[in-house]
Order: sequence, then C-alpha cells, then structure tokens
Amino acid sequence: MRWLFSASLLLVPFCVQAAEPVKQCRMLMGAAALQAPLLWQDAAKPKRLHGLVREVRDALKSDLQVDIKLHTDTAESVAMVEAATGRSDLLFGVRRDREQLGQFDIIEPELLRLSYRIWMLPQQVLVEPELPPEVADDIHVAQDEPTAPAEVADAPSAEPTVEEPQVAEASAEAVNAEPVYKQVKPKIKDWRDLRDLKGVIPKGSTVGDEFDRFAKSKLTLKEVDSTLHALKLLDAGEADYAVLEYNSVLLADSQFAAAQAKPLPVGPVIHREGLYLGVSHNSACNSSDLRAALAQKLYDWQQNGTLQGLRKDARALWQLQFGLAEPASVNPAPSPAAKTAVVPAAVVAEPVDAKPLSPVAGELIED
Repeated sequence: MRWLFSASLLLVPFCVQAAEPVKQCRMLMGAAALQAPLLWQDAAKPKRLHGLVREVRDALKSDLQVDIKLHTDTAESVAMVEAATGRSDLLFGVRRDREQLGQFDIIEPELLRLSYRIWMLPQQVLVEPELPPEVADDIHVAQDEPTAPAEVADAPSAEPTVEEPQVAEASAEAVNAEPVYKQVKPKIKDWRDLRDLKGVIPKGSTVGDEFDRFAKSKLTLKEVDSTLHALKLLDAGEADYAVLEYNSVLLADSQFAAAQAKPLPVGPVIHREGLYLGVSHNSACNSSDLRAALAQKLYDWQQNGTLQGLRKDARALWQLQFGLAEPASVNPAPSPAAKTAVVPAAVVAEPVDAKPLSPVAGELIED
C-alpha cells in the first residue's frame, strides 16, 4: 500500500509582501486524501476530520498565523497531481524516492514513520522466554535426562525442595522482571530464510528497491489486492507469511473475524519509510523563507515533544474510534522448554530490532 497523504496549498490570486515569510500567501487551501491514520472522517459527523494531518494543520495555523483550510478527497492521485503540478503547494507524505525528490523539497523531521514487517500466525512462531540463568540451567538439566531410571525419577524430591527457594531467592529480581521473548522457529534472520515459504504482499507496497528486486528473483511472493486479503489468506493457511505495514494491519485486522489467532510480526523490520512534509518545486509559494519557517517549526516541535504528542493523540483517537488492538496482546504458542518453566504472566511484546532485515552478505541480487 502506497502511503501518499497530501495537503495541497493553493496560492490565493494575490500575494502580499510582508515581513513574515509565510504571510506572502495569506490564505492557504489544503487538500488531503482521506486515509487513516493520517486523516479520516468522523463516523457520526462526516464533516469533522481527525488525524495527524489535521493536527499538524491546526498547529501550523496557530504558530505561523496563516489561515489553512483543508479540502478532502478520497483519491490519492488527485492530491498528488495537484501538488506535483504546482496547483498545490504542500504534500503531506513525501517519501525519499527518486521521483518525489525531483518534485518536492523535503521538510525535516519526518511526520510519521511506517515499518514493513513479516507477519505470521502465532502457531507458526515458536518462542520461548529468556529465563534467569539459574532457572534455565534447571530446565536444561531436566531435558538432558529423559532416560533416567525409574527409581531415580521416582526418588524423593528432597534436593529440589531445598534448592528451589535458593533459585527463587537468587534470581528474584530477574524473575520479577518481565521476561523477554525471542523467536525460535522459524528462524527469519535474513531474506534467504523466506525462500521455501509462500508469501503475500498487498499491491503498491513500498518495501524498498533492494527487497523488491530480491523478491522478484528469489522469493515466492504473490501480490494481493489489500492488507485485508493478505490477512485472510494467512488465516486460511494459504500463505506462510505476509509482508505488511504495521498500521495497515491494525486497521484491516479489525474488519474480519479470524478463525485462528491474530498474526504476529516476526523477525527484524524489512523496510522503514518516513513520511515528510514537502513543498512542491512548482509552487508559487515555494521560497527559502517559507521552507525555513516550516523546517524551524517542525524542528521546535520535535525538540519540545509537540510533534510526538500530535502523533500519540492522533493514533490513540484512531484506535479508539476504530476499535483497534495492538498485536502485542496476542500470545504465541510456547516451546516445550517454556511450558515447563514457571515465569510471571506477561504480555509478549512485538520483536524489536533496530537493524532492518537485509539480504545475505555477498549474495548477488538478480534483476
């Protein structure tokens, strides 16, 4: 799914030279595509808009003292053409690809970051907790003695009774801490591990040029109509994994009743993509003063936490109104070792890896 969220700023017929740089265009009209979580209509009052685009627009109006009106459209292509041709001035959702870098001046920092992950059903993902060393040693010793004589196995458990409190006492701090779960099977460490699996990916997904080339030449990765379609194929067992954007999974997952447990993100991130505010090269309002004012304002918001707060508020409202649940609340099937361990109950958080999933070192990626 291509995340193109634009707000076009149409230049008013008259421009006034003023001391303030953004006052050159006193009235600005913004056009934005209706796509959650960046922008959506209120279910009860369709004229009321919600989302990060509206929050950023309102904050810019207040801080820069410029009137900005939003005009919405359900078609992303309409807003894109408006911005690229210069009939509109700003695009919310500019990506750092070759085409859009040739059409827009990017204003940093990023408004939102998208992450593409591998998603699998929890019964396909065997995980076990990283236990305190003392507890883990006891489990390994027990597993290494499956053929112990019956008389030994049935012997009085005086020694474990003595040792058990010592283990608990020695590792009380570690046990009380929330256990960290790590992936055991299947092992998805690089792109090569996906070769023998059947995967699906929604049409229009932007997963980076490297992965796109590798998938076309090395993987069995089928394009499907939507994220919802991909989740249904996973649920029916017709696909082993899906390459999906995190926010799109939350929304699509709320739209159908799965027969099996909800899918989980596994392995490292395949691709991260920032969505930026961009000023069209063909905009009559594109000036160094305007770009500087926008960049300084976004920088200040990033430093004082305003931008993070806008993201958090928009996301919380989105999840509340659509009844969305984070996949971290789903517990995957435990491994045999985890079944024998006594650990505190905890929610399994999604695996986090700052390093994106990468191709095998030295392997030729064919076009």
